[in-house]
Amino acid sequence: MKIGLLTFRRNAKNSGSTAHYIYRALSANPKNTVHHLAADHAEELAGTHLRARVFRKISTVVSLANPRRSLFVQSKAERRYTKAAIEDAEKIGCDVIIGCFCANECDLLQATPIPVTYITDINTLQIEEDESAGRVLKIEREHLMFSLSSAMVLPSQFVAESAIHEYGADPDTIHVVEWGGADMVSSELPDMGVRRSTDPFELLFIGHQRHRKGLDRAIRTVENLNAEGIGVRLLTIGRNAEKMTASPYVDDLGHLDLKNDADRKVFEGAFRRATCLLHPARGEPYGHVLVEACARSLPVVCTSVGGMPQIIRNEVNGLLISEPFDQSSLDDAVRRLVLEPELVSRLGARACLESQNRLNWSSWLDQVQPILESCTV
Repeated sequence: MKIGLLTFRRNAKNSGSTAHYIYRALSANPKNTVHHLAADHAEELAGTHLRARVFRKISTVVSLANPRRSLFVQSKAERRYTKAAIEDAEKIGCDVIIGCFCANECDLLQATPIPVTYITDINTLQIEEDESAGRVLKIEREHLMFSLSSAMVLPSQFVAESAIHEYGADPDTIHVVEWGGADMVSSELPDMGVRRSTDPFELLFIGHQRHRKGLDRAIRTVENLNAEGIGVRLLTIGRNAEKMTASPYVDDLGHLDLKNDADRKVFEGAFRRATCLLHPARGEPYGHVLVEACARSLPVVCTSVGGMPQIIRNEVNGLLISEPFDQSSLDDAVRRLVLEPELVSRLGARACLESQNRLNWSSWLDQVQPILESCTV
């Protein structure tokens, strides 16, 4: 089967993105020949070329004055890429096009006779409520992408229900298939019996959209426990996280580029240092970082919003904080892990099992391959 992968902003052959994981998973089946469509154009969108970086800078400046014009500046390059990708797919003779998070210019896909399968966690669900022109346009394009896709592969039941009720997607075309985790060979994965140190007790927080991901809640928990005399530190990774880390108990590693070997080592080192992943998000369609934690035998403490309860099962591979959110409940969960090191070990071992049994890209492919084949019949 010839599969065309349509994805913006980076070459899917490079590590560090969900599109890369999908590319790797699909390529693992010898029946598939996977093409990252117009990959050179995608690299330009990723900002690896000087011209692309200049356009991105201009776009940022213009957006301060006129959001609508900013969208136009950004989308010109994306439209060029999408056109080139469709031409590439038709020239190759692809049996199916897989669109990864590519709704922005999906109107161009209406003209191709090649069936389209859409893979997304609906990024408009991750945008905090506003009435900007950008958000309105994104929602319109998501509606269109759902309507023209032969099948949709979504990572959580929460995303599936949102697609149906908020975007008018056809339930018969929706398939819920959980994403996998770490892009590591099996020999690099930790043993499920790993015993994590609780002295010092370090929490790990990862996320760019710091308010939605709940960094302020995480910092408050660390400060509350230290005020009680319980020594806990927070390690943060993510763009702009430093703007919320004015605390003596927080160590910020900033933004890490996983395509860079040095940054990758820092990233993996943070997982090894941590005793648990803390993710008290206000909203999360899926929560890929939770899957990454499970792949590394790291217990998770998170809120029970969005798609996270599908990944984390309370008292199995982590602890869930019920809604409506209460800060003391988050404090209690972390305090419990500090005082019960055996619980940390048990949750970590089960997290690894969950990764091996269901939260992995091999399981994802087993479910997705028949979906793709049915689209080409």
